Amino acid sequence: MKTRKGIILLLFLLGIPFSAVGILMGKQAYSQASYIPATGKSLGSDIRMKNSTSVGSGQRSSTWRLFVEYEYWIGGEYFTSNRIASSPPGSNSSFGKPPSEELRALEKRYEAGNRITVYVSPDRPERSVLMLATYKGLWFALVGGLMVLAGFCVCFFVPRSA
Repeated sequence: MKTRKGIILLLFLLGIPFSAVGILMGKQAYSQASYIPATGKSLGSDIRMKNSTSVGSGQRSSTWRLFVEYEYWIGGEYFTSNRIASSPPGSNSSFGKPPSEELRALEKRYEAGNRITVYVSPDRPERSVLMLATYKGLWFALVGGLMVLAGFCVCFFVPRSA
């Protein structure tokens, strides 16, 4: 009996947040689907490291993040921004490891002076990104939904032990 309740609770506690994250990521991708491409120019890119130490284990790690400053013109107006994406690219590694090759390639792609494509909100041209959101979040929503559904199935259709 306790195991059954634990399984149901676990499925709900994992499924609901997974679904919520997936829905939020999907909403972000949907809102950026209407963004229009504009020509821009990179003002500079840089990879920065943030060191952190886990409280419980004392394990140290590095998180690498890409920072890009850029300018673009749309509708005769000039804008600057530093927003790369809804989920900015980065790489995690154990302490002392260099950033990933993918992150280094993005840094090079957005070097100062490079012409770049900027995706701009047609309704609010001050909102822009360099990389459009993808619909990967829908997998989170699907997995979370299946967990919640499994919780309901266990709750209502699996016979209780005597």
